[in-house]
Amino acid sequence: MGKVSDLFSLKDKVVIITGGAAGIGIWMVEALADMGAKIVAVGRGKHGSLEELINKIKQEYNVDIIGVKCDVGIEDEVKNLVKTAIETFDHVDILINNAGITWGSPSEKMNLSDWDKVIKTNLTGAFLVSREVGAHMIERKSGVILNISSVWSLFGAEWGAVGYACSKAGLNGLTRQLAIEWAKHNIRVNALALSFFPSGMSNFFIDNFGKVLKKGTPLKRIGEKEDIQGMVIAMVSDCSRYVTGQVVVIDGGMTTKMGVL
Repeated sequence: MGKVSDLFSLKDKVVIITGGAAGIGIWMVEALADMGAKIVAVGRGKHGSLEELINKIKQEYNVDIIGVKCDVGIEDEVKNLVKTAIETFDHVDILINNAGITWGSPSEKMNLSDWDKVIKTNLTGAFLVSREVGAHMIERKSGVILNISSVWSLFGAEWGAVGYACSKAGLNGLTRQLAIEWAKHNIRVNALALSFFPSGMSNFFIDNFGKVLKKGTPLKRIGEKEDIQGMVIAMVSDCSRYVTGQVVVIDGGMTTKMGVL
């Protein structure tokens, strides 16, 4: 029997992470690099963010990492992404579907085009990347997929986020369905439902409703970088090799309490 600490190792594991060049995606890339993974960081390449990330990770962690520009909602771009990853690293061990957008609007005022944008990225995008990577993993009879969901998939709130909430609820359904279908191929599929963390899309809520969020959270604080990093590593490594089809909540206990938001 090996050391328990070895279960956390991702040394030489090849990981595709979408939405890897911004927000919490950067935190995940840093954690993956720290554990020795080979990384395919995916982003839309806005403002040189992808190139900056690649240079930073190479310099700080000395790992193999490439950046691929891809809109996960466009089928041909997704196919090219997976093709590039396999050509570069021979195979893919782990997929993290983290790409996501939101659009704040009351339900009765939300344009169909805005709804479509959110669903296309958050749900259709995750399906497309999972489908392409999943076919490869089925051939290899091994793989791990982690979908980044949200507590918005578990409860409603007065703040307008209908497209986001529905897309993440759909992502939870995708997680369970793929876990059932692909278990026979030794592929695990899980999701993390995150609450509010100080980056990207959550900054507005933290800046404007931070006191309310803390009050409604049993641990009485906003989530921190390390709270995500540790769980991501646990979920994609052999630490959770007997876990599949689960939506694991990281929220400081928020969803256990009634009347949070």
